[in-house]
Amino acid sequence: AVAMPLSLIPTFAVMAAFDISLNNITLLALSLVVGILVDDAIVEIENIVRHMRQTGISAYQAAIEAADEIGLAVVATTATIVAVFLPVAFMPGVPGKFFFSFAVAVCVSVLFSLLVARMLTPLMGAYLVRAGGHDEDDTPAWVPTYLWLLRKALDHRWITLLAGIAFFAGSMMLATHLPTEFMAAADRGRSMISVELQPGSTIEQTTAVVQDITRRLEKEPAVESVFATIGTAASSGGGPSQSSSSAEVRTATVTVNLKPRAERTMSQQQFEAEASPKLN
Repeated sequence: AVAMPLSLIPTFAVMAAFDISLNNITLLALSLVVGILVDDAIVEIENIVRHMRQTGISAYQAAIEAADEIGLAVVATTATIVAVFLPVAFMPGVPGKFFFSFAVAVCVSVLFSLLVARMLTPLMGAYLVRAGGHDEDDTPAWVPTYLWLLRKALDHRWITLLAGIAFFAGSMMLATHLPTEFMAAADRGRSMISVELQPGSTIEQTTAVVQDITRRLEKEPAVESVFATIGTAASSGGGPSQSSSSAEVRTATVTVNLKPRAERTMSQQQFEAEASPKLN
């Protein structure tokens, strides 16, 4: 209850210093680290309670011993997370501009959670934690199986290590076969086709070409409707970039409206890939 707000609120202050706003990227980053923000505090509290149950010492002494016992592990865990996400802030190009705020939000919030776990959590545990709670014999059913597997893995260290290396190598090989892209293409159910004939073409010739394209597209089962605009200059956005009085008659824009996604078997990208050779 205390670790999360004390980790997030200072993060907002640092984001403001870097002129970073709350947007989809930063909210995604904070949503990813919500569990991590409270993890260090939970580990600290559980270790304090364990010391109190096993040794019967006071909460104050248990907080000192527990914090000293797992301090290095908690710092190492947080440092690992920062080491993973911090390089994202130094990515070049457009992706780097997007993910700089992502890396700042993740790394700063995790570092503040470390400060809370190492400074405030033991202090609160020393004065607020009370002895008692669950019975020591109240062990979950899965723990014996886990301990048995752990002992087997430790008894056969080299086999476990080789198996881990094999899994890692296999994962890297599979990763090379996965398609990657910066932002996934959205299925908007509409495709735009820019048509441009050779210089000197008349509007009649352009009309004939557009009508031929329209007839071919209307035969496609995924198409709901097709309309065209003749006399508009082709542009990267698919729309007119000049007024109709000055546009060239040899250019046109064909808009294809696809059926709702539930009524067609292919995505917009698949439709465009299949229709393109037919139109060429």
